[in-house]
Parts: sequence; C-alpha cells; structure tokens
Amino acid sequence: MSKMPEEKIRVLHILQRMDAGGKENGIVNLCNSLDRKRFKPMICCLKGLGAMAERLKPDVEIFNMNFSEGRSLLRPLALANFIRKIKPDIVHTHSWNGGLVDGVIGARLSGVEVVINGEHGYFGTRYYQKFIQRAMAVLCDSTLSVSEELKREFSLTVKVPLSRIKVIPNGVDVNKFSGNYDTVRLREEIGEQFKFKITADDFILGNIGSLRPIKNQKMLLSAIRRIKADGVLNNIKVIMIGEGPERLMLEKFVSDFSLEKEVLLLGHRDDIPQLLSLFNVLVLCSIKNSEGLSNVILEAMSSGIPAISTESTGAAEVIRDADNGFMIKSPDELIEKIKLLNSNYELRAAMGNRAREFIRQNYALEKMLQNYERVYLELLARERVSRK
Repeated sequence: MSKMPEEKIRVLHILQRMDAGGKENGIVNLCNSLDRKRFKPMICCLKGLGAMAERLKPDVEIFNMNFSEGRSLLRPLALANFIRKIKPDIVHTHSWNGGLVDGVIGARLSGVEVVINGEHGYFGTRYYQKFIQRAMAVLCDSTLSVSEELKREFSLTVKVPLSRIKVIPNGVDVNKFSGNYDTVRLREEIGEQFKFKITADDFILGNIGSLRPIKNQKMLLSAIRRIKADGVLNNIKVIMIGEGPERLMLEKFVSDFSLEKEVLLLGHRDDIPQLLSLFNVLVLCSIKNSEGLSNVILEAMSSGIPAISTESTGAAEVIRDADNGFMIKSPDELIEKIKLLNSNYELRAAMGNRAREFIRQNYALEKMLQNYERVYLELLARERVSRK
C-alpha cells in the first residue's frame, strides 16, 4: 500500500489590510516563498484587502472580513467562527496595529494549535496598550521580532521576557534586487510623464516609504533646501516613492522653496528594483522606535546602493557606519554625508559593493524563509507532543 502524503501545514496570517508598507511586504515575501510541499499560506484581512494583495501568488488564499473601523468585543467571536471553518494549524498575527487582539483571542477561542505574533516596529506604549500586549504575549506560543533592537525595546517597554521573543530578521530577494537594471527607458518615462529631467550625470537620492510623520521625509527636503541655498546643489536630485497623509505638506514645501527641478514625489510604484538601479544613494530619515528593520534598506543595499539613515530601530544592525553606509543623528550630518557621497564616486562605489555583499551573506530571503519554517515546524511539533 502506498504511503499517504502528509497534509500541508496551514498557516493563516491575520492583519488589518495588505496596504503598501514594510510589514505587508514581508508578509508577501513570506507567503509567496514558503515551501509549498510542506506549507499552505493564507491571509485574513480584517478591514479590507489593500494594494499589496495584488502581489500575492494565485495559490495564496486571501480572505476579507470587512470589519468596520473601530473596535468591537464581538469581533474575536466572529473571527473564531471563521477560523474554525478554514482550519489553520497556525495563526500568525502581526503587531498591535495589525490585528493582534482580535487575531490572538479569535485564534485561541477557535482552538488553533499554535498562535504566533510578529512585531515589526510599532507597538503601543500607553499603559493600557502595554497591559493588553503583555496579556496577548502570554496567550501566544511565541513572539517574533524582526531585529535584536526591536526585541530589546519591546521587552523593556511591554515587560515581555526576552526568552519569550525570537528574532527572525527580514530577508530580501537578492536576485530581484540586483541593481543591474537598465534605467534609460525609466529616465525617459519620468521625463515625459512628470516633466522631471534626469541626466546620466545627476546624483540621485532616493527615498522610499509611506508619506507619514514617522518617516520624516521633511528632514531630507530641508537638507536639500539648505544645500541649494548654499549654492552647491549642482546635480543633486531627490525622488520620493510612496503615498500617505504627508503628501500635501511635502508638495507645499517643494513649491514654497522652489525645489520643483530638484525634487519629485513619484507616488506609489511597483517597479522598486528598477528604481533602485536609478538611485545613487538611499536616504531614510525615520524617527527612532518607528520601525523594526527597514525592508527598503535591505533592498537598496542588495542593489549595491549605500544608505544614509537616521538611528531608526534596526538600521544599525545592517548599516555599518562609514563602511557600507552612514548612520546620522542630525540634519547637519545628513547634509555632510550627501555632499561627501556626491563628490566621491570611488567611496560611493566601494560602500555599495560592501553593502551588496553584506546583504547576500546575512539577509538573503532564503535565510529568512528557513528561519520561519523552522519556527513553524518546531512550535507545531512541540504543541502536538504536549497534547498526547
């Protein structure tokens, strides 16, 4: 008699929406790339699908609970009924603002074997939020963090023991983010569609991320304004990728200081690998404690681009200051590093090469996948042994 094939492990991710963002990008990478011989990934969106849902492979089932805004004590019950119907082996929630409470309680009420929560950067710091997050951590079989620094901050703030938190860093597809794309047509397209001229001699600073206060894009624009006022702007251009509530404010800043020839807000884009081939340097100015580990930094470094970053959570774990990029603390330091990299091609190229090699060795997507698969298998095996 032939041996029956083992059933695939069903992993259900729960979050609010699949909007454009680093957390959602990580979930897409994970779901699209999990070993299909052993796992069946699924996604449950609580309040709508979002743009990133379109990037999922066809075999990734995605469900929309279509809950209204706000909170309701009945939602965990509705979610528990839904979870019982689709019968996942593992429920994986994604942080305070990603459906943590509804997801964890709903999963436990449904009787799911393993419940995991992933921390990606933002967590609640008010007293009641810390209390609730601590309670949810007790209900989870494990809490995951995307960086060591985020692990320490979450443990210290929420009072979850370090031993209960496991770090699985984000990973990047190093073949997709190679930095080897031809950008001639892209320059032409931007020139034709947005009337923004880019020459082969321009020094292009890229910024990628949602246009929200925590991303602090105004810091970069202020630096460009000061450089222009000093009369040394020369060939510097800034291209910002992303959408969000800060867009009107940023556009007004560009207009008020006559930076239309130097700054372009390109909006949402799906061709990030190609755009990274166009950029010379990535600049991120996120405020501290707002991120766990920026996927954009990993993607840029994998593309051979040095990054200049503020000390947002996790950045210092990948950027080795003055080796494969720069860590900065002030607007003055940002201006200094922009001028330095603009004037020194050899330094820029050397930093980019070291950045690419560092990512390939330490943050390749395959390594991230192995870590998640190992955690899923170990937790599920441990739970099934304890139930015998």
